[in-house]
Amino acid sequence: MLSLKNLTVGYKSPILSDVNLTVEKGEVVGILGPNGCGKTTLIRTLTRFIEPLSGEVALDGRDVFAMKPVEFASEFAAVSQTLVSSFDYTAREVVLMGRYCRQKTFASESERDIGAARKALRDVGMDYAESTAVSKLSGGEFQRVMIARALAQETDVLLLDEPTSHLDINHAGDMARLFAQSGKAVLAVMHDINLAARWCRRIVLIKDGALFADGAPEEVITEENIKSVFDADCSVIPNPRGGICVVF
Repeated sequence: MLSLKNLTVGYKSPILSDVNLTVEKGEVVGILGPNGCGKTTLIRTLTRFIEPLSGEVALDGRDVFAMKPVEFASEFAAVSQTLVSSFDYTAREVVLMGRYCRQKTFASESERDIGAARKALRDVGMDYAESTAVSKLSGGEFQRVMIARALAQETDVLLLDEPTSHLDINHAGDMARLFAQSGKAVLAVMHDINLAARWCRRIVLIKDGALFADGAPEEVITEENIKSVFDADCSVIPNPRGGICVVF
């Protein structure tokens, strides 16, 4: 279980304060809120890119910030909203980077590493581009390669910052389904409320630097809550395929 206790995040001053949240293995928790509310800062803190201003983050009772880098990488995988490729690696080479935490020092990739990379590429529908340089891929294709890299790490926790932002409606649904069926503890920052409502077990709404609501999608995604958090008028209706649908 991933546990956040009295967590305050920000830079010189708090952006998001007193966060208390747990994510169980097999649970997908969607983080929703307006621009600038602290969603990405929270993910950047959990990935240890920045240090928390106060509070605790633990995984099964272990202090996440006390973990050695290899131990942390074997437990947490992340997908950022920013896509950057500085070198002309192939898709398989990029995905294999996710296997470094599973390898012995100075060891080359094993058959298991290569198998894990190929499986991850198949899972995201990018096996056809295994030998293609990522510079030749579209933004959406590169996004799926980065998701495959995170999956290839074989961690218990996935931290996702707008993981479907570069994807078309079909692939966005495929990736959301993949996360939901992964069996991992997944914490995902999302902007697509309909997608979050369909595939997240829980929804957390952020407003004014604090958690505003936390619960099942049908409890949290209401017309009143969306108006309060996003200042947007909408209609929330039943989805005939299950769950709810938000119509703005």
